[in-house]
Amino acid sequence: MKEKENVTNFETLLEGMNQDMEFTPIEFEISGPYALFTTPHSKISGNKESYQVPPYEALRGIMESIYWKPTIRWVIDAVRVMNPIRYERRPILGVRFNSPKHSQYSYLYLKDVRYQVRAHFEFNKNQTEMIWDRNAGKHDAIARRSIMIGGRRDLYFGCRECVADVTPCVFGDGEGAYDAVPEKDFGFMYHGMTYADDAVLEDDKDHLTANFWSPVMKYGVIQFARPERCKQRVKIHEMKPVLFTNLAGFTDHSETGVERFDLAKFEKASGYHLSSGLDEFDESMFENPKQEWERMVMMESIAQNRSKHHRNRNQRREPAYV
Repeated sequence: MKEKENVTNFETLLEGMNQDMEFTPIEFEISGPYALFTTPHSKISGNKESYQVPPYEALRGIMESIYWKPTIRWVIDAVRVMNPIRYERRPILGVRFNSPKHSQYSYLYLKDVRYQVRAHFEFNKNQTEMIWDRNAGKHDAIARRSIMIGGRRDLYFGCRECVADVTPCVFGDGEGAYDAVPEKDFGFMYHGMTYADDAVLEDDKDHLTANFWSPVMKYGVIQFARPERCKQRVKIHEMKPVLFTNLAGFTDHSETGVERFDLAKFEKASGYHLSSGLDEFDESMFENPKQEWERMVMMESIAQNRSKHHRNRNQRREPAYV
């Protein structure tokens, strides 16, 4: 009777998560023989120890290794722990610089890890000059294809030696090791870093900020707080954002302060040749001129890209891709 009640509670939790979604999530499963999500206090001594569960930053790094562009920002929504949390201590032979001798350390790894992850992407509003690339359907399709092929770059759990495999999945499918556990508290943990070019809050856009929180797993699922909503946040140092400004420049279009593309710079960098009709854009005709301008440039660039693709395809005499 109690087991059925726990199953019902787990299904209720998933149903509530699905109702709260305002986006189409990316869901995948990652697994590997070992993981080492190093705790800050053990990193100093050399005898590293792993957290019991992956921090937000580790999962975001995995997602960015699967697919990333400066246009988008990945947000990790939840992780589901599928295998029991087990440790294994292994000796490591460290190299001493400027010395022929070696040092022996002891690392505490997580063993046989498997997680289901739910994430989504948002457009990075700090990268204003990448607005021409804000095509949600394109990025969603590429991310899903990248998961199918195992990611675009090497995937690992915290450390390079802890390799990871990724496969698509449906979040909540299958039996997890903690589906019957109502609640498990992991205490105070490192959440992740907020870099200046990924910042959402104005106060974070000129700093590197470390975020901390206290995660609680309910029926095997940890729902992550967004970085800007973590209660414990520490500004490490000042940091200039890395902006990708070599594709197109924005200039003030009129006295209204409407931002628009520098067409000459955009065409030279991207290879697109946009119609001269965009030069006659009249912001007085639209309720939201900036948004309308962005839409026009987006549609024009997509049309030019399709035309260029079909022209090159016909020259090569290759069959069309579906």
